[in-house]
Amino acid sequence: MVERKVKNVALENQAAGDVGAALIGESGRVRASDKRMINGKTDVNQLVPFKYGWAWQMYLDSCTQHWMPQEFHLEKDASAWNKAPEGLKDLVLSTAGYFVHQADLCSDAPSLGAYRHITAPECRQYILRQTFEDANHAHAYEHIIDSFGATESEALDAYLAKCADQNHLTMFEAVVSPMVQSSFSTGELSNDSKFLIGIAAHFCISRGVHMASGLVAAGSLNEHSGMDTTAEIFRTIYRDRQNHVAFGRNVFNAMVNENPAILNSDVKLQIRGLIIKSVELERQVLTGISTAGFSKHTNAEIDAHICATANNISLGLGCDALFQTKVVSPVAWAAEHASQNAGSQMQAKASKESLSWD
Repeated sequence: MVERKVKNVALENQAAGDVGAALIGESGRVRASDKRMINGKTDVNQLVPFKYGWAWQMYLDSCTQHWMPQEFHLEKDASAWNKAPEGLKDLVLSTAGYFVHQADLCSDAPSLGAYRHITAPECRQYILRQTFEDANHAHAYEHIIDSFGATESEALDAYLAKCADQNHLTMFEAVVSPMVQSSFSTGELSNDSKFLIGIAAHFCISRGVHMASGLVAAGSLNEHSGMDTTAEIFRTIYRDRQNHVAFGRNVFNAMVNENPAILNSDVKLQIRGLIIKSVELERQVLTGISTAGFSKHTNAEIDAHICATANNISLGLGCDALFQTKVVSPVAWAAEHASQNAGSQMQAKASKESLSWD
């Protein structure tokens, strides 16, 4: 099965390369100006010359920030776990339990579906790196519950008790499913718009809003919890996910810059609806979280963080702010990651002018 899939991908890449032969400059090289985010005709395997320098930089940054869960030693945290109040245990287990369902909500299927349709090699490179990071987050969850002597079913039960997970699945299924269907292809305006919505939903809204409350609360465990290393793991996962959001936003805007007609009023309306509904569902999760005594931030501050995150996503996707709150999160360490990713957006806007290989 895997061998057949690899062969099919190789044939697709070969076909793209054959078409790309027509877009070679007189110097014998692919021209950066001929590259496209989708529907490109250049060789999808030829990285240079770069057109989307921000994507390559994000790939390099991700490699530099590489981490593995076993690097985080949880012996002291495990000792504190045995004496921890039930509210703290529930927070950690439910947040870890989210990754049981990562196979549904942030699985590699939509990411690899996007990989199939995106024709910018440097962006495809980052998607593969991101897929590894998703697997690493699931590994981290296993590391946490194993270290604490908990079970997968305990974590899953704690998570499902807080949120109607099926609501999240239903909300995203319709807009993400075209990305994973073998019969789907870009190249027509309506399908390009569907793909654009899928990019926004999978890379930005799902990763930016869903389970943000648990990640932020668990990443903000205070010194009284005795679980500093556990909090650091969750902060690291949050950082990775914010990088994924920034990548999705940059891909989204590159697609719109090259194909302005795909972002029409109906598409904006659908994106706004997805963001608003996702925040509603995440607020339901937050009502089941108690942070008193062991987290540095209150539920009200985490709620403000969710809304600020949603506003930033909406603005980054060409829509208006949707909530009456500041666009800067009151959670300092989370706001720092958002600020860094805003810089990535500015870098993406400047890359077209700053990179010249022809």
